[in-house]
Amino acid sequence: MYYLQSRWKQNGSTLIYYGMRKKPYLLQNQSKLTKRQTELISQLPLEADNPALVHLQTLIKQGIIVEEKDLRSFPSSIDEAIFCKKCAANDFMIPGIEFDENGLCPMCASSKRTEHLKSVLPLVEDIPVNLKGRFDVAVFYTGGKDSTFLLYYLAKVKNLRVLALT
Repeated sequence: MYYLQSRWKQNGSTLIYYGMRKKPYLLQNQSKLTKRQTELISQLPLEADNPALVHLQTLIKQGIIVEEKDLRSFPSSIDEAIFCKKCAANDFMIPGIEFDENGLCPMCASSKRTEHLKSVLPLVEDIPVNLKGRFDVAVFYTGGKDSTFLLYYLAKVKNLRVLALT
């Protein structure tokens, strides 16, 4: 049986991968489908002896469509998770993450190639005071060092009215 690998979703005649793929497909998160491929993917899982699989060979070679034995399963606990050999990325917190042959996540495996990339999220250094509300900013407060420092910094150093969300 052939299946659509985890983290891939069909959106009309396009397959979309949610995440960053491993080399050599690092930033290739979309795959355009022919009309026949679109029909076949909506019929997955397909038997291995189905002659129509010829139309899906490019997707099979890329690991987008896989046999049942290669289908990534999701660990039921952190103890069953596979971790990146270099960072804390794992398939329990990031279901379906792809690791390369060295056990590295896509970010660690491509750190040299992606160091020039810029974030699409804007960096805000100065938060304006909200004149119409009770709070200027909200912080997810976990009680850990990072969120405690952020809470202190925003309230005491930046003099903002902070809503701590726990």
